[in-house]
Amino acid sequence: MHTRRDFLRYASMITGTALVSSAFPEAVSKAFAIDPDQDSTFLDAEHIVILMQENRSFDHAYGAMRGVRGFRDPRVHAQPDGRKVWFQTDAKGQTFSPFRLDIKGTNATWIGGLPHSWMDQIDARNGGHYDKWLIAKARTDLPMTLGHYTREDLPFYYSLADAFTVCDQAFCSSLTGTTPNRLFLWTGNIRANASDTARVLNDDTDYGVEAAWKTFPERLEDAGVSWRIYQNEISIDSGLVDEHDAWLTNFTDNPIEWFTQYRVRFGKTRRDYINRLSETLPGQIAEKEKAAGSDGISADAKAKLADEISKLKADLRVAEAERDAYHDAAWAALSARERALHEKAFSVNDGDADYRSLETHRYHDGEVEREVSVPKGDVLHQFRKDVESGQLPAVSWLVAPERFSDHPGSAWYGAWYLSETLNRS
Repeated sequence: MHTRRDFLRYASMITGTALVSSAFPEAVSKAFAIDPDQDSTFLDAEHIVILMQENRSFDHAYGAMRGVRGFRDPRVHAQPDGRKVWFQTDAKGQTFSPFRLDIKGTNATWIGGLPHSWMDQIDARNGGHYDKWLIAKARTDLPMTLGHYTREDLPFYYSLADAFTVCDQAFCSSLTGTTPNRLFLWTGNIRANASDTARVLNDDTDYGVEAAWKTFPERLEDAGVSWRIYQNEISIDSGLVDEHDAWLTNFTDNPIEWFTQYRVRFGKTRRDYINRLSETLPGQIAEKEKAAGSDGISADAKAKLADEISKLKADLRVAEAERDAYHDAAWAALSARERALHEKAFSVNDGDADYRSLETHRYHDGEVEREVSVPKGDVLHQFRKDVESGQLPAVSWLVAPERFSDHPGSAWYGAWYLSETLNRS
């Protein structure tokens, strides 16, 4: 038995369980059926595809899985009062234990996310006592931070863990929120050097607070290793708002957008949007100035218009400055390496004519007819195309839109996204 896969096959024969590929969903079954060459290791892999999803703890998804260090952990951390870490007390002195979030029988999926940033994480940890989770992460009177899912709720993810390896002692790189942990994924750091301030908050790195230290894609580029970051559309404002933003952009989960050397503002849809703003904002300003000067307008209305005019003028100054800095001649003046970094980091699905469009999907929920907006195009278009044409680079990152990211504020549509990735990889 050279591999874990061999062990699973032999164990299923001994115990009489049905751990065979036909017991898995199609995507998992296809991956499980691949028989690697004897004595090969991950060093023999021709392609590495990296997909990080959003803000779910191990126990939230897999704490109820048999064999993991989850809710039945015999060596679980004890709090100062002697209770196991699973028993948490709220600000009223009430103590609660973990409970199932029934994904079908309740609306637990739709309650939104709990606090998950630097301050509340540190407060919950409480100097290593791990006894303030209900207090630090309170959002309602309910102890929602102790809620978890089971195999019945997440069958695809449990099948994936059954077939392969699940790491029950894997933790986030930094005890904080999304951006710092994604900075670790793409750069191995959250600061330029040891004397620099660590960027532990999401707001520490953004479009107005860019970073510039060396990233893993740059190291691959300089070493001559092919790479690409796939997303349906970048997140910097290009005119997509509300549901279009949630279903179609990368949810700012590609932090490379905030690294100066990648020049995200050269993106085609961003430049088109900035050009439109530069053309339309003067007219909007003129209309509001005319309204502000009309007879009979109240002082409050005039003050409100003045604020709006001031904001529009500030927006126009920003748009014109960006338009004047990011144009065809400036792009042509970049070195080949600089253009390559931009193009590979922001690989979008512009080959699909509908990649920025939504359509209405109607379905029956029992006897109730419902409808939901969904992408009209294929959010994995370019990735699929490169796989099918043999153009997939040696290292790929996939960045899902918000609705497919498994963020606590959205449903578990990420299972579909991951299964499609497996089907095409």
